[in-house]
Amino acid sequence: MLLFISGLDRIEDEIRLLNSIYERLVEDPNDKSGFKKEEFKILWIPIENKWGDARRELFNTLKSDIKWYVVEYAQVPLPGIRLIEEDLRFHGKPILPVVKPQGVLLNDDALDIIFEWGIHAFPFRKSDAYLLAQKWKWFWDEVKKTNLHGIQVKTKSNNYDF
Repeated sequence: MLLFISGLDRIEDEIRLLNSIYERLVEDPNDKSGFKKEEFKILWIPIENKWGDARRELFNTLKSDIKWYVVEYAQVPLPGIRLIEEDLRFHGKPILPVVKPQGVLLNDDALDIIFEWGIHAFPFRKSDAYLLAQKWKWFWDEVKKTNLHGIQVKTKSNNYDF
């Protein structure tokens, strides 16, 4: 299960990304690495300290674009908030922990992996991203050697900018 934990502000990119992941999980439910894509669910847990009318309206607008599960609650603070803040280390910035049905944490935050590799990194463990990076290393090494019409390829924190 992917637990998308966030506030309500500036999460449109994450919602679009997770909608894309959701669609890919549904369209190709084949097993990979012992995991069944069809069994992977996405759950949004919005963290909000004050639910006024404007925040509720923003929540409903965001929710209308979401194709997966959403936790709706009126009680503040959210039950389990201590677990979310202490064990999952949510401190306002969106996170995407990956949890097995047995409650085992596979990845404390898969957002960067999914932004970089998309569905190809399924089931979104850190080891999956590492394997993909190793698989493509030869390509990026060759690109770095190439100077196409004066365009220099620069690397910055393992990302490639052209």
